[in-house]
Amino acid sequence: MHSFFLSLDKYLKNNYIFFLLLLIFFILIEEPSLRLFSSEIHYLGETLRKYNYINHEHSSYIVYGSPLDYRYLFDWITIFYYEITNQNIILTSNIGRITCSFLFCYAFFHFSKTLEIDLVSTLIIICVFLLMNQQIIGGNKLFANGFQSTTISNALNILSFSFFLRNKYYVSILLLGLSTNFHFLNGGFWFLIIFLGYFFTTFKIRKSIILFLIYFIICIPILILLLNKINIGNDLSSEVGQILAFRSKHHILPFYSFEYFIWWIPGIVMLILYLFIISSISENEKLSKKIKLIITLVIIQLLLCLIISPFDKNYIIANFTPFRTSPILLLLIIYYFMFKLIKHDIGFKIRMAILVPLIINITYPALGRIVFENVDVLMGNSSDYKSELYDFIEQETKDDDIIFTVYDKNIIDLELLLNKPTYFNWKKIPSSSEAVIEWWRRYQLLEKIDDQMCKT
Repeated sequence: MHSFFLSLDKYLKNNYIFFLLLLIFFILIEEPSLRLFSSEIHYLGETLRKYNYINHEHSSYIVYGSPLDYRYLFDWITIFYYEITNQNIILTSNIGRITCSFLFCYAFFHFSKTLEIDLVSTLIIICVFLLMNQQIIGGNKLFANGFQSTTISNALNILSFSFFLRNKYYVSILLLGLSTNFHFLNGGFWFLIIFLGYFFTTFKIRKSIILFLIYFIICIPILILLLNKINIGNDLSSEVGQILAFRSKHHILPFYSFEYFIWWIPGIVMLILYLFIISSISENEKLSKKIKLIITLVIIQLLLCLIISPFDKNYIIANFTPFRTSPILLLLIIYYFMFKLIKHDIGFKIRMAILVPLIINITYPALGRIVFENVDVLMGNSSDYKSELYDFIEQETKDDDIIFTVYDKNIIDLELLLNKPTYFNWKKIPSSSEAVIEWWRRYQLLEKIDDQMCKT
């Protein structure tokens, strides 16, 4: 038995095996299947609407003006996948998920190699991260959320941080620029964090300016598109800010109400606790110091945003979704503690004993959702099926009929699958100012309709 574990340990240290098994694991947790995630329904659908694959006047995907906006790179990839799959939205999403799996696999492989962490320890890190719900505060996630621009951006951010630890600062900045072009806020926040980390590590003013200019040049396309689409400073900006804050209050407004604040308390306590623990650890290694610095900077950023939040009456800070750094922060904290633990030479058998129950806990439900879940069930206590409902709608409606689903969150993929306008959906918040105003008008109209409907 001892020789078996020795052979297995040696086998798993092979780089090709490491990468392949990690890739299989990521594909599994990204859950390729016949169903669409809610985020995919939002972002893939909006892309198709912008490029007139969906062209209903009363579509719930509300778009005005040029199709180019600050998700332009993601839109182009989506359209490419959509065309090569003969305009099959399910295949498009699954190819996208596999793409995200590959990007995450490479980012984590690179990061673990930077810290000299093996496959078993890397899988333990990811499993712990998933079981901790992937974030500390804010409700954002890295994995298992479908094919979307945020996912690609997060993978690039993790890879950028790995290059930062290797002192490959130009490569790190290039990746952050690319990340920002996929998702302005995701890439932008992590650029600020890593840029400050570089400055406080080296105190090289000249090179810091050069790195900033390189990043700025890479981000010129996204800045132009962002300013053109958002129309910052116009007459609508204040109203749009309030609508966006109301729509995304669960992500950005911890003090919106007492009930909301209760759900933020554990995360706030964890932030303070992590800051206290990490600050009390003395460091001698350069890698540990750099990870510790970045973790400290992000915790301070999040705590400052929490302090500012109740005073941000116009939602200027809130609408930059400042708590979206939380998922990668949690990941870095787990990596940091694993990096410290492996210095104590934890045996392979012990690590395997830890990994096996964790990986079963993660992969078995994911595999179940892929293979066995009846994705047609509308509600847990309902005997109706989406396929039957969708067949009925397909047969009983005309092409120009508008379908009001009101607030049924279980059928938000109806428009994508049936190609029929659904007028409004809470999830599908648009990306331009004028479209946000129209989304709000439709929401208020649906509120009136809902009030008049028979409650039984």
